[in-house]
Amino acid sequence: MLGLNGASRRRTGIAAAVVLAGGLAGSALLAPTSAFAGVMQTGTTTSITGTQQSGTSLDVRVSVATPAGSPLAPAGAVKVTIAGTSDSCTTALTVPSSASDLTSTGSCDISSLAGGHYDLKAAYTSSTMQFGSSDTSGYWVTVSSGQHRSSLSTRLNCPQQVTTGRRGTCTLSVTDNGWSSATGVRASISLPSALSARDCSTNTNSGSGHPWGWKPCSISRNIASTSFGTISPGQTKTLSVTFTAHLSSWQQNHGRMNRVSVHGFAWDNSRSSSSSAAVVIMPLLYW
Repeated sequence: MLGLNGASRRRTGIAAAVVLAGGLAGSALLAPTSAFAGVMQTGTTTSITGTQQSGTSLDVRVSVATPAGSPLAPAGAVKVTIAGTSDSCTTALTVPSSASDLTSTGSCDISSLAGGHYDLKAAYTSSTMQFGSSDTSGYWVTVSSGQHRSSLSTRLNCPQQVTTGRRGTCTLSVTDNGWSSATGVRASISLPSALSARDCSTNTNSGSGHPWGWKPCSISRNIASTSFGTISPGQTKTLSVTFTAHLSSWQQNHGRMNRVSVHGFAWDNSRSSSSSAAVVIMPLLYW
C-alpha cells in the first residue's frame, strides 16, 4: 500500500509540474504579444496654408506638424481633394533640415478648374508607422474663370517724429500685384487720438496727363477713407491724411514723448491688406 501511495503521489506531482510548466510557457508566449499590441504613434496636425491661382490651375500649399517635444517632423504625403468632385492632387512632404523645426511642407496643383467656390480637404498619410494620420477640411477658396486674381498690397508711410502742435502727413499706398484688376477697392487710415486728422487727399495715377487724379475722401471719427474703384494690375493709388500732433499737459510739462501707431487698410471684393507705422510725438522745447 505504501508503494502504491508513493507511486500515486509521484504521478500527481509530475502532472502538477506539467500543468504549471504549461501555464508558465503560455504566459511567456502571451506576454510579448500583449506588450506590443499597439505601436506608439506621434500625433500630427494637417493644415492648408494658402492657395494661388494660375490660369485654370490652383496651387495648394499644405503643412503637417508634430507637437513640441517630438523627435522629428513628419514624413509622408498629403492628398488634397475638392469636396463633391473627383479633382485632387498629391504632394510629397519636404522634411525641414533643422531638428527644431517640426513642420513639414508641400504643394501641388489641381488643374482644369472652372470658376466657382470650392471646399478643400487635405489628408496626411505617413510613410512610416511612427506618425499618425490627420486631415483638415472647410478651407474655402474662390477660383475665378480662368483668370489670375487681383492681389492687393499696402504700404503706410508716416513721419517718424512730429513735435507737439505741429502737422504731419501719413500716406497709404495701395498696389494691385495680381494679373487682373481689383474692383471695388476701398482704403482707410486710422489715426490715434493723439494725432488729430485735419484733411485728406488722394492720388489715383489716372494717366490722364495730370499726375494727381482726384477722388473724394472723407474723415470721420479720426479715420480718413476713400473709394478707389478699380486698380489695374501694377497700378498704385494713394490716400493721404494730414494731422496735428499733440501731447497731454502732463507729458509736455514733464518733457515726455509719446509713441503712437497709425493703421492703414485696403480691401476689394475678395481680399484685404493692412499695414502700420509708428509716430513719436516730441515735446515742445523752450529756449
